[in-house]
Amino acid sequence: MLDSFRSNMKGVALAITILIAVVFILSGTGTMFLTNSIDGAVAEVGEVEISEFDVLRSISNQKQQILEQNPEIDSSLLDDDLLRPSALERLIRREVLVQTAAMKGLRMSDSSINGEILAIDGFQTDGKFDQDRYKFALQNQGYTHASFKQMLNNDLIVQQLISGISDTAFVTEFEDRALSRVSEQKRDYYYLTIPSDQTRSSITISEDDIETFYGNNLSNFVTEPMVKIDYIELSPELLADKDAVTDDMIRQRFEMERDSLEFAESRRVSHILITESNPALIKEIQEKLELSIPFEDLVTEYSEDFGSASIGGDLGFTSGDTFPENFEDAVKVLEIDQISDPILTEAGTHFIKLTDIQRNDLVFEDERDRILQELSGELISDVFIEKLEILKELSFNAQSLNEVAEDMELEMKTTDFFARSGGNGIASNGQVIDIAFSDDVLNNGYASEVIELETDSYVVLKLNEFADAQQKVIADVKDDISVQLTDSRLEELMIERSNRLLELVKAGETIEAVAKQEDLDWQVVLSAGRRVTDQNPEINSEVFRMQNPDSTPEIDFFVKQSGDYVLVSLTSVVAGDYELIDDSIKSGIASANLSINQNLELLSFEEVSRSKLAIAQ
Repeated sequence: MLDSFRSNMKGVALAITILIAVVFILSGTGTMFLTNSIDGAVAEVGEVEISEFDVLRSISNQKQQILEQNPEIDSSLLDDDLLRPSALERLIRREVLVQTAAMKGLRMSDSSINGEILAIDGFQTDGKFDQDRYKFALQNQGYTHASFKQMLNNDLIVQQLISGISDTAFVTEFEDRALSRVSEQKRDYYYLTIPSDQTRSSITISEDDIETFYGNNLSNFVTEPMVKIDYIELSPELLADKDAVTDDMIRQRFEMERDSLEFAESRRVSHILITESNPALIKEIQEKLELSIPFEDLVTEYSEDFGSASIGGDLGFTSGDTFPENFEDAVKVLEIDQISDPILTEAGTHFIKLTDIQRNDLVFEDERDRILQELSGELISDVFIEKLEILKELSFNAQSLNEVAEDMELEMKTTDFFARSGGNGIASNGQVIDIAFSDDVLNNGYASEVIELETDSYVVLKLNEFADAQQKVIADVKDDISVQLTDSRLEELMIERSNRLLELVKAGETIEAVAKQEDLDWQVVLSAGRRVTDQNPEINSEVFRMQNPDSTPEIDFFVKQSGDYVLVSLTSVVAGDYELIDDSIKSGIASANLSINQNLELLSFEEVSRSKLAIAQ
């Protein structure tokens, strides 16, 4: 979980406006901000519930990891329903380990967890912890400060547990020797290649062959039913009018906004936080403040807000609604550099210092483009809603979409013919295809309902023309049939020849002798290992899948990706000799065996731990 969170932080934006409220990064303040918006348990491990929100977040993390590792994948193919079982299972397995670790007394100190948070790259700007990025990241992932710290704690104790289990695994020299006998095995083999291109060039497909195949497979050469549709599309972009917003309108909106912000101000504050009730400590701090000891020094000495303590207790700016009400009330009455009396919130006791006041102001030239876009969007929105309602009304039972388009001053368009497999443009949309072939549109001739294709984009469609399935004429499919017959005949000839040569070799002929008789290329490979660089890796890989020969060579053939057939005679297999291999390879074998044993130990431990907990889903 921690690794996936760190991975997700790669996408967090670097620039966050200073006016965003700064999070309290301190113990116990998480509940001041976010709560999970999706309730309901989908599984239980012991007495701990796994919520729907947890599953959705796990699915989201899986998607992001898959896309980061495979950027060429279409994100629409990552269906939530397909990812859901594995996401839920991961959460259950993790919770089993969390509870087992807790039962075994594993725990992390607050300082260790705080150190982990401060070290996460996604929370840093220019190498330093950035509170704004921290808050933004947690909001983006659906965490509160408290729930994020709990997640980190759980991850760290699970890592402790896994590390402890892994450390019990060991590897014997017997295991290393056994693995080396297989991994460092050497094989001698001969092979010849039957090129498919040579055989293909010898194949002739006659007109009679094509006509016979066509006549025997008429059902394979039928066109799909196809439709051509008329449609009207309605989207905000189609209604945009760059001249609709005047300079006077922009100026009026600007002045209205400026007036509303005329007395608005943001206040920058720092604080000292004491999380537990400790009257003696609070009195001690008050006395030192009265002695004019620098506030920043007291922050370093006393504040339990690990995030702000390293930067003089700075919490950034607030516009009056960032912090709890009584905290904000205390800020409002402070002068710059003035320090408040102790203020109690759910997070603890605060001493608050006001360090700066910024009064907001607007500059017309800076705001002009933004206001122009906002006003344009508002005008379009009003017109769009009205147009959408009119489109729904006029298209209902319309005899012609062209008349509807003319009445609405929109354009009616017509697609090319397309089948159920789809076409170009709007005909590639799955919703459009389904509706175009629905009974109402295809058989009854009705105009469709107005359907939403994507956000704020709507379309209504009506059948223009239907083309039923038809038999394709032989002239249109002649080339396809010729290729199909050639491929089929090629496969028959290649298998026939390979089997014939296979029998010759099995009868005692050598690969060399058969190759010379057939005028084919052949090769001998001696002492080939699994990791060859000087041989054909595709052929070598297939050879290492063959069974070990007994008293006679093992003979087989296979098809390369190029379509060529390869006939192989495996003559000798020599087990790897542990004494002769390099130390670097021995080290790799030992590491591989250790990894195998560690995984087996962990799986066994998980099974036992799981059996001790009640799991329901």
